[in-house]
This record gives sequence, C-alpha cells and structure tokens, in this order.
Amino acid sequence: MGINILNKILDFGLEKGYFELFSIKKLDKSCCKKTEVIDFDETKRIICKKNQWDEIKSCDALKFRFEEEKRIDFIEMKSIKNLSRNPELKKEGRLQKQITKFDFKGKIRDSIIILSSITQERGVLTAEERKEFYEIKKQPIFLTDINFDTNSTNYIALSLDFMGSFSTHLEKLLIEEVNLIEADSLNNLQQPILMDCEEFKKYYN
Repeated sequence: MGINILNKILDFGLEKGYFELFSIKKLDKSCCKKTEVIDFDETKRIICKKNQWDEIKSCDALKFRFEEEKRIDFIEMKSIKNLSRNPELKKEGRLQKQITKFDFKGKIRDSIIILSSITQERGVLTAEERKEFYEIKKQPIFLTDINFDTNSTNYIALSLDFMGSFSTHLEKLLIEEVNLIEADSLNNLQQPILMDCEEFKKYYN
C-alpha cells in the first residue's frame, strides 16, 4: 500500500469543507484536553444537508492514524459524571433506558456510511483505493470522564455517591452496550474500546 489514502481523504474533506480539525477539548461533552480530531457531528450535518438525507446519527469525532498500519478511529464521548448527578437515573430501569438511548451501535454504523459517502465522490479515490479504504481498520472508541479501575479516585467517589451499586451497574451496562458492536470483516470494524481520558492520552502518544 504505497499512497496514504487517508491523507487523500483528509485533504479532500478539508478542501470541500466537510472536515474541520479541532483540539478535542473544544468539542461538546469532551473531557480531554489535547489531541486533534475532526468534528464529525459537523461533518454529519454538512453531508446530510448536501445529500438531502434525513438526520442520521454519528460519533462525536473522527481521527485518522497515518502510521504504517493505517486506522480510522470513531470517537464517541459520554460524561459519566453528569450521569451520576441525575437522581432520576437511580430509579429502576432508568439507567438501562438511558444507556440504550445512546445507541452506540447506530452511531458507528451511520458514521461509516457518512465517511464512505465522502470517499465515493468524484476525484477522491480510485476504484482500487476504495477497496483499500474498506480494508483499513476502523476502531470505535468510547471515551468517558471516569476510570472504571476500582482503585481510581473518581471511581471510588462515584461509588460512594451512589452507595456502591450505581457505578458497578453503570460499568456493566456500558460494557454490554459497547459489546453490541460486533467486529465486521466487511468494513474491517474492530471490537470497540472503552477508555477514560488518561488512557486516551497514552493511546495517541
């Protein structure tokens, strides 16, 4: 694989105004301070308007990895601390309903559709490069503002706030929801990763 097709997609998206690069800290719901990403909510808005699509879902951010083993990261951010402050979620069944409402699976599915539609435009990729695009690893990342390590300070604080049961239940529900996204050989979609901001920072260093 000689030519880096991710550079071609990025350059095309920037030129057409489909992509805007931001520090992740500027995006709504972000709990992280650094790392340059594409605001994919804005990309979704532009592409839906251009193609006259009904509003669809998308992840919050997109990041291309240009290393020898190329990768596209689809990043979805959720504030667990904000969830923990909502007393309504302590009621039976409410937390499950809220996690299901996140629809992680739908967001990743539609994000791949949006990005694929950009690669189909005239002048972006050759037919051979489009085949290569589908072979590139696509990694869903679900980014939270707490570390689910039971020894971490913010996990302990959250556990105390909800008398020990909420955070354990929340972790279980999040993992179950994330695991609904199965690896997909057609798009080379990888198993999703659930991480906090510290892990996220190390991930890109």
